[in-house]
Amino acid sequence: ECVLFADKAQKLKQALLDNYFSKETGNFFENIQGANAYGLDIGLGDDRTLSNLVSHYEKLSHFDTGFLGTDILLEVLFRKGYQDLAYELLGSRELGSFLYMKDRGATTLWEDWHGRDSHDHPMFGACTRQLFTSVLGIGQKENTVGYRNLIICPQIPKKMQYAEGSLQTENGTVSVSWHKENDQVRFEIQIPEET
Repeated sequence: ECVLFADKAQKLKQALLDNYFSKETGNFFENIQGANAYGLDIGLGDDRTLSNLVSHYEKLSHFDTGFLGTDILLEVLFRKGYQDLAYELLGSRELGSFLYMKDRGATTLWEDWHGRDSHDHPMFGACTRQLFTSVLGIGQKENTVGYRNLIICPQIPKKMQYAEGSLQTENGTVSVSWHKENDQVRFEIQIPEET
């Protein structure tokens, strides 16, 4: 069965490349609404795909993604070492940003960046997991579950001075805090005994 699934996965990847990837530009679906992030997230594309993605969001300086793409975009940026760009997007005040909503009186997340529809629509909130997994760096070893085998590896943006938070796991609370002090970063990490 594993061979069957591996073969099917390869055929699906090839279909995505054949139908949505431009060999001329290196973009998936013209990089509309973070399409390159989707491709990169599943291991498709080439060096141009990442370069085009980064260049697009450096110029744009806010999100143009939907609720699924926002989370995937941030995941890819943090994973590929572009935490400074991810931080800039999260801290933008332009249309297409969380602070744009807040600056206009939002106390909950809107359904769309413009605020035309629901003003209590938490789906954009999925990307907050990046605050725990990337900024605090709380993760677990590959192919493990339950946060019994932890990896603490924060992706620290240059302009961010500190972060702190915790995650409740089956074995207890994992907490991480870090703050910059001169040219160093000071960490305080607490993990449950059996972790």
